[in-house]
Amino acid sequence: MTNPASPSPEPHPNRIALPAVAPTLFVVAVLFLPIGAFLGTVNAERDFDWAIFQTQLGTAIFWFGAGSLLAALVLVGIRSIAQHHLDFVLRAQRLQRPE
Repeated sequence: MTNPASPSPEPHPNRIALPAVAPTLFVVAVLFLPIGAFLGTVNAERDFDWAIFQTQLGTAIFWFGAGSLLAALVLVGIRSIAQHHLDFVLRAQRLQRPE
């Protein structure tokens, strides 16, 4: 029987977690990029008012999706760099510590 007062060990104590917003940004990008590209190009050659608005809306949606993708990639890159630095520091501590 386990002791309920003892804390549960973390699965990977030396891992830096990816922020929860990054997967959301990837999903937003996957949804908005094709929708914006379609809306931005479907009536680009026509000149009536609704086609102009639809093209502008599609362009805005596309760039919002592109910005979401860029933000998600930046978050993943920062997490990766931070993880490499943490691994290096932990390895250096293990080498300095006499066993």
